[in-house]
Amino acid sequence: MVREIPLNTVRGIIKEYWDGEISQECVEIVKEKLMDVLRAIIVNTIETHKEVNNKRYMYSLRKNKRISKEIIDRAIDKAFKQLDVSISEGKLGQHNRDTSLSKEAIEVI
Repeated sequence: MVREIPLNTVRGIIKEYWDGEISQECVEIVKEKLMDVLRAIIVNTIETHKEVNNKRYMYSLRKNKRISKEIIDRAIDKAFKQLDVSISEGKLGQHNRDTSLSKEAIEVI
């Protein structure tokens, strides 16, 4: 049985950053996207763990039974690349030449 993230938990997280109204549809979409990210992280964690243990086996080292922080970090990076998600500390969103205003646009405004 797969446990789901409760809608009230998602709504509470959104409310921490948004004071306005939140539709049920918005909460459900955010929840589904969060579940997609979690699934991708878990699948990549298992794959990365197996890869590390295969390399350890080649060097006659015993396999790791537990998943380390390094494996989780690598799996998260891999999952976000697969899902095309960009995260930078302290900032939300993405800033590049396509999303920023040019000097000409700023002068017009």
